[in-house]
Amino acid sequence: MGSISITLAATGAVDVGAISAAQTIGGIELATSVDESDVTFSTIGASAVGAISVAGAGNLTIGKITATSVGQVTSTLGKSGQFIIDLSGVTTGVKVSLNAGTNVVTTSKGADRIELGASTGSDTIRFESAAGTDVIANFQTTDVLAFRGTALDINNGSGASATADMAIDISVVVMAATSMSATDNIIILGTALANNAAVSAWLATNLTFGTALDSTGSFVIAWTDGYGDTNINLITHTAGSASAVTFGSAGVVFTNTTMATLTGVTPGALVAANFDFI
Repeated sequence: MGSISITLAATGAVDVGAISAAQTIGGIELATSVDESDVTFSTIGASAVGAISVAGAGNLTIGKITATSVGQVTSTLGKSGQFIIDLSGVTTGVKVSLNAGTNVVTTSKGADRIELGASTGSDTIRFESAAGTDVIANFQTTDVLAFRGTALDINNGSGASATADMAIDISVVVMAATSMSATDNIIILGTALANNAAVSAWLATNLTFGTALDSTGSFVIAWTDGYGDTNINLITHTAGSASAVTFGSAGVVFTNTTMATLTGVTPGALVAANFDFI
């Protein structure tokens, strides 16, 4: 099918609903010129979708896109605008370029390149899965990494599931043996490590939990290799015995997956407000 173009020059609302196409959608262009305007797509299903561009003001929402690929997503919304897009059903990585305003992007299953507005906007990057390693540029103090805690099986130090109402509790670990408190759910490593293998080796023996790792679960880790960036990893473990209190305990098998890299950000700059569970 061809492209979709919607322009609102006055206050109004357009609810496109769900689009289901067996072929490629050429592209999507959305533009509004007043703050009170709304354009909404509930879902989009297609074999592929071309470039998506949004401009102006108002509130522009694109629900879950299910497709093999999506072209570059570009937003030039002003500070009063809001742009929400869900790429969680897209197979390959997507390049996303954002401006000012309030932006919420749910990542794809591939390796996304997400460029946030430099020193502008309020951005939330949402993770529904650990697939793909995303690169996120211009991450600011007002921006948020949000994790679907139940889908990712994220727990805190006591083994409780990280649901939307769980408060963020950061454990800052400086490379010495450390015991997790019951409420800890985000682990920040304060000393540089060379790579994922080095992170895994350190975690296997130096991090102790107060509750046995006797059921499956995951933890979010922030760490750096010392070159000025922060890696966000998901540590997923199998169920160990009733006495398994470390990742290296008998019966515990864990995987270490990099979900995203924040360029130009060190782990020490991250605070609880930069994380959320959804």
